Amino acid sequence: MHVPITPPITDAINVATHWGVTGVRIETDEGITGYWYTGTTAKGDKMIADTIDLYYAPALVGKDPTMIKQIWDELRFGPMHWIGRAGVTHMAQAAVDIAFGMLCRRRRTSRYGSI
Repeated sequence: MHVPITPPITDAINVATHWGVTGVRIETDEGITGYWYTGTTAKGDKMIADTIDLYYAPALVGKDPTMIKQIWDELRFGPMHWIGRAGVTHMAQAAVDIAFGMLCRRRRTSRYGSI
């Protein structure tokens, strides 16, 4: 999703006319869901979404969502580590990480399953 910025954000090199939002939804097998997003200046959104969809989502299936630190380390030091240790991969991981936090807050009143 791209949202217009009025007035545009500018620096010495770039002008951002839109804010891009890439969202994440994580759901356990018991129906508990966590949501979050990461934002850009409307450049690179598809790369972030592809990193989540193609690399992080498959790595999350079947994981115990209470093991946030272990999951974080697996994403951080997994196959995408050598692709990029900043930028796209970290923005994607940040959205996943915060979605897990939301999921855990919602879990306090429910039993956990697996993702």
